[in-house]
Amino acid sequence: MSRRKIQVVLVCEDAAQQGFFRDFLIERGVHHRAIRVERAPRGKGAGDQFVFKQFPVEVQYMRTKPHIFRGLVAVVDADTNSVDERLRELDAALVAAQLDRTKPTEPIARIVPKRNIETWIFRLKGNTVNEDDDYKRKVEPADIKPAAREFARRCPQAMADQDPPSLHSGCKELQRFLSVCDSHN
Repeated sequence: MSRRKIQVVLVCEDAAQQGFFRDFLIERGVHHRAIRVERAPRGKGAGDQFVFKQFPVEVQYMRTKPHIFRGLVAVVDADTNSVDERLRELDAALVAAQLDRTKPTEPIARIVPKRNIETWIFRLKGNTVNEDDDYKRKVEPADIKPAAREFARRCPQAMADQDPPSLHSGCKELQRFLSVCDSHN
């Protein structure tokens, strides 16, 4: 199904997340001009804190402008936390802003790569990974686009048992998100 009418806001920590999820969305039919990126500015503090601050702003805007169909993808690395802890932090950011938590019927995806997006990229290059080690030094910027394309190709039908749990949950969340977007289109 064509997703050319969808406007997507991508809230993320860094260039690697931006490149990966932007390329994934494009591979899945979202027009490149329909993606607006809100990325943490370099040298201005922790990227995860930017996501926790910007996420409620984008959720509120999306909810107050229902006539403008938009989707929201928020990405925050788990780092040494659990995926569930990061999801609770996103919920807490909404509650602190006096907003309701997200609902499965909303076009909002909350993605938490563990340990970080580089874990996913390194795995999608065909390597064995775990979610405790840091693979940042093993991933080059040129690896991002092919990894995003591989993820778009594999998710959900061709996910492997060896893929890390956060990659499986990210795939499931993005499939739900795209399904909700298609139902509004």
